[in-house]
Amino acid sequence: MPEELLVDVDTFETRIALVEDGDLVELHVERSDARSQVGNIYLGTVDRVAPSVQAAFVDIGAARPGFLPFPRRAEGEADVPWREGQRVPVQVAKDPLNGKGLRLTAELSLAGRHVVLTPFDASVAVSRRIDDDAERTRLADLAAASLESLGLAHGCIVRTAAVGVDARQLCDDLERLDAAWRRVGKRWDSAVPPTLIHDELPMALRAVRDLVGPETGAIVVDDRATQERLADYVSGTLAPAPPVRLYDGALGMFDAYGVETAIRRALQPNVPLPGGGHLLIEHTRALTTIDVNSGTASGAANLEATALATNLQAARTIPRELRRRNIGGIIVVDFIDMHDAAHREAVSAALAAAAHGDPALFRASGVSPLGLVEISRRRIRPSLVQQLGERCPTCAGDRYVGSPQSACYDILRAARQRVAAVDDRGRELLLQAPRPVVERLRGDDARHLAALCEALDCRIGLCPRDDFAGREFRLAPASGADEPAGARRQAEPMRQ
Repeated sequence: MPEELLVDVDTFETRIALVEDGDLVELHVERSDARSQVGNIYLGTVDRVAPSVQAAFVDIGAARPGFLPFPRRAEGEADVPWREGQRVPVQVAKDPLNGKGLRLTAELSLAGRHVVLTPFDASVAVSRRIDDDAERTRLADLAAASLESLGLAHGCIVRTAAVGVDARQLCDDLERLDAAWRRVGKRWDSAVPPTLIHDELPMALRAVRDLVGPETGAIVVDDRATQERLADYVSGTLAPAPPVRLYDGALGMFDAYGVETAIRRALQPNVPLPGGGHLLIEHTRALTTIDVNSGTASGAANLEATALATNLQAARTIPRELRRRNIGGIIVVDFIDMHDAAHREAVSAALAAAAHGDPALFRASGVSPLGLVEISRRRIRPSLVQQLGERCPTCAGDRYVGSPQSACYDILRAARQRVAAVDDRGRELLLQAPRPVVERLRGDDARHLAALCEALDCRIGLCPRDDFAGREFRLAPASGADEPAGARRQAEPMRQ
């Protein structure tokens, strides 16, 4: 099966899945009440300067000032580049993570399909992920020539997607980005801080720009307006352009493609390995740990051979799981002990090879004599379990459990499919669900339930059930909600 990009659109949440050979490779989730700000450019005001941490805190109109590190100092430059009350243009580099606020940068850039425009840096760089020296040289020369031919004083970074492109494609990208930068400049001149002066593309367009490549067979969308918008974008920016198809099946698109099942698996701490071993992935506040276990693995001649076989399977699986779960930061892997140095080198090589296709910056140490590997993976947004879960309210610890908000959205999707399949239009239904879920549907997510009822031409009453938990629910005609016809559903719980 070819690679496909699936775009699932709801009023409350947009989910984008990259699927390769029927397997979930990468998942992006953006909720209507928590849109990512990465890439946005603001004209802010320096709220506070903190030389002790080499940073300033900048008011951009968010709930708390963003963290702006001092730039690397040039020869003879002052130690403190900003002062309190100063107007400063900044760009969001990272969304809030683990209780920290927005991370900002003063090195502004605009991302295109093939290049990233750097208005304040006239140099030309090439993505480190392009490892062919001849192609790196060709692209660097081509980018420099394109900037000169267009009369632009900017610099740029050539992206991985530019491999094989010609001068016309690079010039088209640079012209679009220069026009966007001119619009930023006009807003900047007249803005009163704190003000948004550049809004990054919506997530669906960003995903097409950043994830679609020559190997992408199709983009499949379950919302007509989004499908039309993506088709226009693809035809104007991608060559060759994959087809943008509208999904109109009765079953939810993510269910039909097996993505819902893959998401539930990605929220579980245990990952089975082909030979009978398994991984145990656990999150802490400082890092993520992965424990490799031999489990029921057998058949090798001795313990060392069993350890090598299981560790090689783990090394090929770990980068895929990190990307699928969007786990970043520091990861420590505890492989099964191996006494042979050559075996440790083989596992290190397998880990590096498996991480080759990861778009996030991935670095890994060698396997230590104790079997430990330290991995650093670039983190910009929360992990999947952080996005879809919440810290356990019972133990107040570091483990995550499914959040009522995620349960609400799962139930709303299921309700839409149920009403469409059974043809409950015009009827009054009763939804029974766990009390925290019902409270959200009556409060923060009431508008989403109302929109669903209007779209499906039905009425849905709510009944909290203290004997339901997690994602359990029952939806049936109001007159017979306790009858067997009202199916009680339960998705797998999330425990991390």
